[in-house]
Amino acid sequence: AKRHGKRAVLFLAKSAELSVYSRRAAELGAEIIQVPIGFLSVCEARAKRYAAESGGYLLPIGLDVPEALTGIRKWASTLDVVEPEEVWTVASSGMLTRGLQAAWTVADFYAVQVGKELTQRAVGRAEIIRCPLSFGTPAKQLPPFPSVSEYDAKAWQYIPKDGKRMRLFWNVGA
Repeated sequence: AKRHGKRAVLFLAKSAELSVYSRRAAELGAEIIQVPIGFLSVCEARAKRYAAESGGYLLPIGLDVPEALTGIRKWASTLDVVEPEEVWTVASSGMLTRGLQAAWTVADFYAVQVGKELTQRAVGRAEIIRCPLSFGTPAKQLPPFPSVSEYDAKAWQYIPKDGKRMRLFWNVGA
């Protein structure tokens, strides 16, 4: 938003302390509105009302819009890698895995659910693996590279490390 001269307002569940990513968003100029009893549905309802009253535009969770899906597909298609046999992501909205599926049409996909309950429609042809940890709980097994312990690191424990297939892990948050 800052790069394009736009205003960003983020609706988050009220907490005693903002996450490192929410603090960084605020440093970059985003307005943070903490919502008491901040279940996802409550935050979404408040954001929707705010956008309607202020003449703003509500971006859906995961930036789940056709333009973003096209952008992910185009960007992944430009990577100088052999098409992977397997692609592993975490998924909250499912947008990332669907965009990558459009780029790599032959690969097997796995989406590790972190957050709200996923539907098969949300993740396309990916197999859903449900991580039992709550959204804000850090992963118990961290990957050997920078990763967000409460988000993308949660997929690491599920990825086979046997070297039998060409696997790509899309590390979202680092």
